Formats: sequence, structure tokens, C-alpha cells
Amino acid sequence: MRQFPLIKYAEVSAVNRKYFDHFNNKLGSIPNLYGMLAHSEQALDAYYSLHHHALSLNTIERVIVGIVVASLNNSPYCLDSHIMVGKLNGLSNEEINQIVEGTIIFNERYHFLANLVTEIVVGKGRPREQTVQRFLEAGYTVENMVDMIVCVADTTFTNFLTCSMGVPLDIPGGNENHA
Repeated sequence: MRQFPLIKYAEVSAVNRKYFDHFNNKLGSIPNLYGMLAHSEQALDAYYSLHHHALSLNTIERVIVGIVVASLNNSPYCLDSHIMVGKLNGLSNEEINQIVEGTIIFNERYHFLANLVTEIVVGKGRPREQTVQRFLEAGYTVENMVDMIVCVADTTFTNFLTCSMGVPLDIPGGNENHA
């Protein structure tokens, strides 16, 4: 697998520099995903706008979508990133392992969310009607379903980018063992 180089701060365009400055100030470094997206004058800005918008799903629900999609797409970089965000937002190692394995028992509502995400990804956008019905019966709304599909698309995009271009983990070793 070819590994494309990441854009370094000195090479970044003026348009993308604001994102590099933001992450340097906030995290002390640039996530490798952004270092790859910065090869394009427009992609980093477009992705940032998509990824950092308000949705009707809470942070844990977004993390669940990210972990499920990254697991199904076998994307080490994205799986590692979503696991890290999950841990930072209070998910235990056991809960993360359940999400990765597709066996969520710690929360019934999240179970139905993960099932629908799985069917949408595996079925290429064609979940079974009973799975959609269970999702809605669990208290989710049509707005939640639309926002979940936006999250699926967001994660699928980054899965494809990081796998196709060989984006290395931000922290070597990362969360590979989940727990």
C-alpha cells in the first residue's frame, strides 16, 4: 500500500493554514487526516464544514456511528480516532468493545442505532424495514435518521481517504486493542 506524504505546516496553503493553526493551538499537533486533506485547496475546508456541524445526535451516538462504520470498512485510522473520542466522552473499554463487535447490550437505544447503521453500510443504503421501525420505536426520529446517514457518509469518506492514501495513526499503536 502506497503511503502518500502528509502536508507539513511550512507547505500548507493560506486557505488551509487556519485549520493547521486551530489544531496546533487546540491539540498541539495536526491530526494526520488533516495533513492529508490539505493536499487539496478545497477538501479540508469542505470536510471540516461537514464534520463540525450541529446534528440531532449526541456525541456518543456520533461516536457509535463512527466506530461501527470504521469497523465495517476496516479503517484503522478512523477506528482509532473514534475510539479515542469515545473514551474521552466516557465510554468504557467494555462498551467500546461491544460497539466494535456489534453486540451493544449496555444501552438498548444505542443497540438499535448500531443495527441500523450496520444495515445501511452493508446493504449499501437499503436497510430492512423492520430495522428502521425498531430504530424509530426506540425513540429516534426521522431527523435523527437523516443526521445518522450524514455521519455514515462523513465516516465513509474519511475511511476511504485514510485507507486509500495510507494515512498513519496519529499515535503509533493507538487504540488497536480497544480496551
